[in-house]
Amino acid sequence: MVELIFFAAAVALVYRTLRSLTPKGAAESPAARPVTGTHRAAPVKASSPATGATRPAPTKTGQGRLSLDEYARRLYADKKYLAAEKALLELIKLDPKNADAYTRLGMVYAALQNYSDSIECFRMVTRLQPTPAGFSSLGSVYYQVKNYPKAAAAYERALALEPAAIRYLTLARTYQKMNNNPKFIAALEQATAMEPNERALLLLAKTYLTSRNKPKALEAYERVLELNPRQQTARQAVEQLTVQS
Repeated sequence: MVELIFFAAAVALVYRTLRSLTPKGAAESPAARPVTGTHRAAPVKASSPATGATRPAPTKTGQGRLSLDEYARRLYADKKYLAAEKALLELIKLDPKNADAYTRLGMVYAALQNYSDSIECFRMVTRLQPTPAGFSSLGSVYYQVKNYPKAAAAYERALALEPAAIRYLTLARTYQKMNNNPKFIAALEQATAMEPNERALLLLAKTYLTSRNKPKALEAYERVLELNPRQQTARQAVEQLTVQS
């Protein structure tokens, strides 16, 4: 189930990343919409649940009684985040090394915009099970709180474990926020080399132009036309760059 959630989140992240990646100097994307009624929980500890947390009673279904794990999953799916938090803290109390419970608790805190506890959860995940998904999630929360150096470091750890185009795109977005143009370009190059994408290639071409690297810009625009021969921006750019060369 958690793998499916991460897959859906990754698909959405690709779209958001390509929309948010803009050439240096462009306007910032609007901040995320605030969540009302958020809850500030106590810092997460593997040995004890949050103060005042009581064990939630799993509900009954036609097929019998739900396990605490299933109950927590259902609460999260229903966006009952405070109840899901209590259920997950109880799971962690019973099994302090339950990386899956820490993952979902981190997602709960992120949904509540309790980013400090979300970070602690995903840091615990990367200690218990250092996986690409865990480091990517940690990087995403660091990015949300604008700690771009730590976000980049987490994304780099994820890429070291498993290179993927989506991770290079998120890394590129992070380096753009840090005004690190060389690493921004390098990450975009890696992403488009692994999975050619029209929007990412257009961005890469524009970035090359900004850097006055016309040969590379021409190459990127030509790759766009290979994907979409009717792409007008790329077609016009190729014509202009060809005349100038």
